[in-house]
Amino acid sequence: MANFLSSITLQFKDAFSSGFASTENSLAGMKGALGELGGNRDMIALAGDLSLASSRFEELSGRIGAMIEQPSMLAGQFDSFLRNIQSLTGETNDSLAQTARQILDIGGKAVAGPNAAADAFYNIASGVGRAEVRMDMLTAAIHLSEAGQANLQAATSGLISVVNAYNTPAENMGDLSDVFFQTVKKGVGSLDGFVSAMSSISGLSASVGVGFDELGSSMAFLTAKGQTESVAATQLKSAMVSLMRPNQELSDALASIGISSGSAMLEQYGLAESLTMVKAALGGSQDKMAKALGSVDALQAAIALTADDYTSFAASYAGGLSGATAQALDAQAQSYESKVARLQAASDSLQIQIGDDINRIKGFFVDVKTGFLNNFVAPIMSSPVGGVFQSVAAGVGLAAKGVLDMGSGALNTASQLVTLTATLQNAGGFTKLFGSALGGMLSPLKSIGSSIAGMIGPLIAKTTATFAATAAEVGFAGAMWATAGAVWAATWPILAVVAVVALLALGGYMLVKHWDAVAGFFVNLWNKITGAFSAAFGWIREKLAGVSDWVLGAVAIFMPFIGIPALIIKNPRSKLRGI
Repeated sequence: MANFLSSITLQFKDAFSSGFASTENSLAGMKGALGELGGNRDMIALAGDLSLASSRFEELSGRIGAMIEQPSMLAGQFDSFLRNIQSLTGETNDSLAQTARQILDIGGKAVAGPNAAADAFYNIASGVGRAEVRMDMLTAAIHLSEAGQANLQAATSGLISVVNAYNTPAENMGDLSDVFFQTVKKGVGSLDGFVSAMSSISGLSASVGVGFDELGSSMAFLTAKGQTESVAATQLKSAMVSLMRPNQELSDALASIGISSGSAMLEQYGLAESLTMVKAALGGSQDKMAKALGSVDALQAAIALTADDYTSFAASYAGGLSGATAQALDAQAQSYESKVARLQAASDSLQIQIGDDINRIKGFFVDVKTGFLNNFVAPIMSSPVGGVFQSVAAGVGLAAKGVLDMGSGALNTASQLVTLTATLQNAGGFTKLFGSALGGMLSPLKSIGSSIAGMIGPLIAKTTATFAATAAEVGFAGAMWATAGAVWAATWPILAVVAVVALLALGGYMLVKHWDAVAGFFVNLWNKITGAFSAAFGWIREKLAGVSDWVLGAVAIFMPFIGIPALIIKNPRSKLRGI
């Protein structure tokens, strides 16, 4: 038994000795190749310097990118307002483009800026149905907010209420702004406060025939007498409601002077004059007026507006009404903050125009990416080979992350070229290294292949001899088990190799037998892939048809890897040749 195992061991040693010697030679060759790879250190150092320079370039590129991003962001916000406006008005794209130019022209000269102007116009479009007055309303709202240093949105909301209440024509928008500002000028309060208070009762005053200018003078006078804007509006509202719905005392007073309707009196004479007539009909008694008007708030408004000094106040108010906003605008425009704000607005307007072109180009490539994912990637991922692509993508991602983790960042193009040059110069060393390593790996395999046939014959002979000798010593059964164990220990590696070969042969046989089905699967898969490519290519060409050649030419100059293919796709060879 011991002689048998010794002979098997020697047989393996002889079989692999030549492979070990070849491996040793291969390791020696690898050592020499690594020595050659130590050259070209100057070239590698240059690549490092270029990498350092590339980091500075990336910093500059980042700043330039930020400069591009600002116009893109402003244009994106402006476009969002425009799309909201379009959703309300139903304008066509051409009409919307004209609206955008008008808003940019107005907002580019306003303190609030073009985007705030676009937001205000959206509120106007949503609140006023008459399209012909909207742009004039925007101008009036901007002038009003700047003259009174008020919030543009608040001024816009106030104008919307008043315009809807009085059905103001476009040419009179400036008059509304003058009333608001003159009320601020003659009264006590802020523009925001007056706009909020007056707009809340503008519908009532318009319905009973009280003019907006009279509403303004009444508000200014009441606040000058110590009332807040909201309290003054409440008192005026109570007085108008009392006249519209007179109680018995007030009806009798109106009948005594030949007035049949309080609403008709308001429409004909106005609020202050109507209250004066009621006061006269009641003999000037405040107690009778309190009973006739029915509330303290209405009584307070009547006492104030029927006082002697209101007449002179109203005259002064009306005298300075025309052009009140324009005068305030001239004064406000002289301030440094106003100048800076207008400069910023002009800059924003220009950036929006530039950013619109930037976003148009960026949007095109976003559409291309979306189309590529929907028309090409998605069909492949849903195909039978989608799982393979997922695994490959995951492996590539992990490999890329590992490479990036080992370095400080990617080199620029010049650095990569220098590194590539040094690598090519070391090609000889890499070739020797690869050849030596490959030879070292193949030597044991060659030894196994060449020795299998030589081992099987002697192994059978030695097994027979060993079985006979063992049988003489321990009998037939003992010889059988001893010989079987020795044979298994010596032959299982060979049997494993034979099994692998047999499996490969079986796989090849099955592949040939079912070749039609296998070939059909791959033909269908290929047709799906080419169909997806064709659909994606046609979709990209359709998108490119709407982009002018000069835009693609500009992209080709700054981003040739994108612009040049885009030009080729849009202008195929047959078109370029004039066919």
